[in-house]
Amino acid sequence: MKNKIFQALISIILFGVAVYLLSKNTDINSIVGSFKLANFWLVFLALIFILSSTLIKVFRWKLMLCEGCTVRYRSVLSVYSIALFFSNVLPFRLGDVFQVLYLNYKENISKSVIFSSIVAYQLMDFIAILVVFLLSSFSFAISKNMVEVAFVILSLLLIIITVYFIAHKKISSFLAQRKGKLFEKLHSLNEALKIFASPKVLIKVVILTLFLWVTFFIQVALILTAFGIKVSVPKVFLYIVAPTIVAILPLTPGSFGLWELAAVGVLMLFGVNKSLAIAAAFATHFSSFIIGFIIGAYFIIKDKFAKFLSSGVFARK
Repeated sequence: MKNKIFQALISIILFGVAVYLLSKNTDINSIVGSFKLANFWLVFLALIFILSSTLIKVFRWKLMLCEGCTVRYRSVLSVYSIALFFSNVLPFRLGDVFQVLYLNYKENISKSVIFSSIVAYQLMDFIAILVVFLLSSFSFAISKNMVEVAFVILSLLLIIITVYFIAHKKISSFLAQRKGKLFEKLHSLNEALKIFASPKVLIKVVILTLFLWVTFFIQVALILTAFGIKVSVPKVFLYIVAPTIVAILPLTPGSFGLWELAAVGVLMLFGVNKSLAIAAAFATHFSSFIIGFIIGAYFIIKDKFAKFLSSGVFARK
């Protein structure tokens, strides 16, 4: 209980600091004026691409979860949507906990396999973030040290994946011969990560990830255009990457406050005035939030999620 109170306190403090920094020397009337001048038809169009990206993410997760298995797309969609809902309203990635437990409850898939599949797609997203950051960094001045760190991390990840690709069968054989809970969990993790050793699945996952980034670019470009902000393609990608890196450690509910702080900082780096940057950043983040909130709330009601909570499965964990 004390730990939860401490986590909540940290979350509130960080949110408060972010709000203070954003509001400092900012004219609220200018922010309101930016919203009044925005083209909300473009924002609405962006919402369609945000929904599309969510559906692609779910399809990719299903593929990484178990290629060719009988788990229904709707089940994966409902679980992902509900987890997204809780991730948006709770800090510290608590939605991931619901994601593991609820899919296990619905489809009786091993918790270790589910957790490992989540790790796998988050690893894929992290690699994509590093690649996009490195490509964007060549178009304008970014700290040389930051680029070098990103390059080293990306190189190490690719080396590890390559080694795993080569040694997957030996690793599987070694773990299968060992007994004990630890080796069982490692075996489950290994099975979930086998997509990195399967060219067929890996190619599909990479293609879906590329489609995701295309939808990310379109939805963000539409919102920036709606607020009259015109930036180059590499700058749009950097605007996506910087807040996304901050959101990797979601210390506030939905990363609100910290996400906006990073996004506003990037836009101001591009010469956008602070009030307009705050309006555009909030619209970008809130657009993603509202889609996740609506579909999550829909499945919470449709799936009778309260029945799962009352079953005691979550409480026991």
